[in-house]
Amino acid sequence: MKKIKILDVVFTNEIEGFEIAAFRGAIAELVGFENTLYHNHIDDKKVVYSYPLIQYKTKLKKASFTCIANGVDEAREFFINKNWKINISGKTMRLEIDTFQLRNGLFDVGTRQFQYRLKKWMPLNQANFKKFISLKSQKDKVDLLESILIGNILSMGKSLDWTVTEKIKVSINEVLDEQKVTFKKNSVITFDILFVSNAQLPINIGLGKGVSHGFGIIQKKTKI
Repeated sequence: MKKIKILDVVFTNEIEGFEIAAFRGAIAELVGFENTLYHNHIDDKKVVYSYPLIQYKTKLKKASFTCIANGVDEAREFFINKNWKINISGKTMRLEIDTFQLRNGLFDVGTRQFQYRLKKWMPLNQANFKKFISLKSQKDKVDLLESILIGNILSMGKSLDWTVTEKIKVSINEVLDEQKVTFKKNSVITFDILFVSNAQLPINIGLGKGVSHGFGIIQKKTKI
């Protein structure tokens, strides 16, 4: 079992989903671009290709971010800043905290089964997108998505120093929604799915691509 610190911060300020990228940029500017965990860039040309430890999203239309593991320690750079005035889409606003929760997230694999909803999951890169659309049967598509989902879990675990000693199994029970969206000027597919796994995962953190922008959020689980 692996335990990590997670900090969820939700503001009273409402933003649209398409404004999450601008919100991310505004927070990065507020704390200073030298604090790279807030934006995952080394400079204008180099990107840090690791699991983002600060993830931006909306919760009931309210601006929010989640800090994970070392990202929780980095959160002090935000809270020591007394000027929480930012600009998004030409609108100036002063951030006000609605809720603030520090919690422990648990990773584990065993015989118990857990049910999750994964929201706005972006599993397909350029290569597996071509493979996905070439598949004829829904079963083959689900099989591909399940294999990608296991890879996403393993990749996230590795970034968070979770040593997986047992085989992770997943089963996608239902695809609730499938949408084409624009992300970083590219057309991509996102999925809302219900899945069952023998892996215990923390809620409100991301899986897959685009997790720093609110994609792939793991939602409430129940033991079954």
